[in-house]
Amino acid sequence: MIRTLACVAVVVAASRANADTIQPASAEMPAPRVIHEDTPGPIYYRIPSDLVRPLIRDSVGMAMRPTTMDHPGGVAFTFDIVAGAAIQFGRGSPWGLWSEAGYSYSRFHDHLAVLGIGPSWRSDGADPITTPGLALIPHIVAGTIDGRDAVGVRTSLVGRSWLPLEVAHQVMVVDGRAVHEVQLLLTFPAVVGDT
Repeated sequence: MIRTLACVAVVVAASRANADTIQPASAEMPAPRVIHEDTPGPIYYRIPSDLVRPLIRDSVGMAMRPTTMDHPGGVAFTFDIVAGAAIQFGRGSPWGLWSEAGYSYSRFHDHLAVLGIGPSWRSDGADPITTPGLALIPHIVAGTIDGRDAVGVRTSLVGRSWLPLEVAHQVMVVDGRAVHEVQLLLTFPAVVGDT
């Protein structure tokens, strides 16, 4: 027992003697890391996907037809409303597909259903109103012209920017005869989540 007490006394004396000289090691903190979420990396998968975005587009303008034996031709008011999806080919890709389906009315007494899909391009930009974009959309068109059944095609070039315009050429077959039409419209595309 005396031996144990002597050992304890030596340890206590040694610890008191070294108490003034022992300094705890200070832990150095690593420099904070800066993480950018717009670059490829682990955070990349937290960015919401914008590959498929719903859209709605309405257009107001004029339709022009040449005079034919069956139709007097001229210029008429036209209105379209369509809904669909803007599909991008990859994250951050400016290229994609523009698909839409809807209704088209013309003062020529046209009531038409339209269905189309075509390539699209959009520039990079934070403001969807001023960010330019284009879509070239071929459509299948079916309905009535002057109360007669008609079927045909329409090719539309749709612009998205501070001056969104649609220029379209339409060919409809009515009673075995082709009716050509050129449309110039002011269009208002709204893509949900467009940035």
